[in-house]
Amino acid sequence: MIKQLSKYIRKTEFIKVFIGVGSATFFKVLVGLIITKLIAVFTGTAGIALTSQLGSFLNISQVASTGGLSIGVTKYVAENNENTSKQQSYIKVAFTFLLCSSLFVFAILTLFSKFWSIFIFNTSTYSNIIIITGVFIPLYAINNYILAVLSGFKKYKLYTIISISNSFLGLFFAFGLVYFDNVRGALIATALFQSISAISTLFILRSNKSVRIEDFFDLGIEKGKLFSLLSFSTFTTVNLLCIPIAQLIIRSSIIKKYSIIDAGIWDGMLKISFGIIVLLNTVMVAYIVPKLSKSSDVNYIKEEIIKTSRLVLGAMFIVCLLVFSLKNYIIIFLYSESFLPMNDFFGYELGGDFFRLAGWLFACTLLAKAKITQMIVLELIFSLVLYVFLCYFFSNVFGIKGYYIAYLFNYIIYFIVMLIYFNHPSYGK
Repeated sequence: MIKQLSKYIRKTEFIKVFIGVGSATFFKVLVGLIITKLIAVFTGTAGIALTSQLGSFLNISQVASTGGLSIGVTKYVAENNENTSKQQSYIKVAFTFLLCSSLFVFAILTLFSKFWSIFIFNTSTYSNIIIITGVFIPLYAINNYILAVLSGFKKYKLYTIISISNSFLGLFFAFGLVYFDNVRGALIATALFQSISAISTLFILRSNKSVRIEDFFDLGIEKGKLFSLLSFSTFTTVNLLCIPIAQLIIRSSIIKKYSIIDAGIWDGMLKISFGIIVLLNTVMVAYIVPKLSKSSDVNYIKEEIIKTSRLVLGAMFIVCLLVFSLKNYIIIFLYSESFLPMNDFFGYELGGDFFRLAGWLFACTLLAKAKITQMIVLELIFSLVLYVFLCYFFSNVFGIKGYYIAYLFNYIIYFIVMLIYFNHPSYGK
């Protein structure tokens, strides 16, 4: 039985990717939740709200610093694994572009730090936090770029080693800052957590013989390849900007209509939701995009989506059931008793998470086939416009609970739309 299971795992590429990339993502999420626990214990719900506000702004800055190229880099590197010259051209173009974009973000953040501090926190007190963010953000861009290339190379073992090492380095770094400097330390940790990872990434990459570190850092521009990458950049930028912008709007609404405590509880729920979704979502990107980008056989694509959805949604259902059953223990373990009001909202959030992932499974073919316009429209509607509208609508009807009901309804509609598309003749073409 054990031998048969081992043989099945070796033959099933998705499970191999799940074990490799999934374990790396699991540790990253675990470390993130531990850091959230530290912030909750040392700074309370208000500290969670402040760091989340910075985190949303940081997400926007990080997208700008990388040019949103990550998924495109993975796709085109994977597509050209048998054409080293063409593959290296894409890598050169990607590195050149992100170097320029990250230095641009560095300049914008450091030169206008007071403006950004007032914009995020309504005070200039934290302008030095913005400067720190700007100074170190090129390191984040480099780290993100390296991991995208490794994913395209299908170097999952090296990807896993780097990701896990980065997670634990970030944990020790964040613990020291939060312990000794409370709220300010938590904000610095939020700003630097992912940027300092580049140090361990470069060290591990240099000591690994399966790749040449020099291949990652050549400069070059080719218009055709740049435009191909920029098409993905447009989608990724929209995708990763919509979510933090929506969160900024919704969080501000909660603070204005209710309190910063309620905003902190909402953010705490978001972090649990993120922890559940990001594991399976990351595995899907690492597996499906390289897999489907090479195929033009619609039947094969649909068969692969159905096969993957059985595994992913089955795992998601079990995870959601466990989390709901253990919600009281999870709240106390991750946060503190002041977050117990979150208990009433788990059903809505977990339901939204399930339908969000289910819809994304059907949508990922658009990404693999570079149907950027359709993906952008979907993101603008479901990650920003409709979601924010539903939050305002349901919060006026149901109060604070309405924000969580809106999340569930938004992704039920998203899933229905993607299911209709999956059965349309144009799917996968």
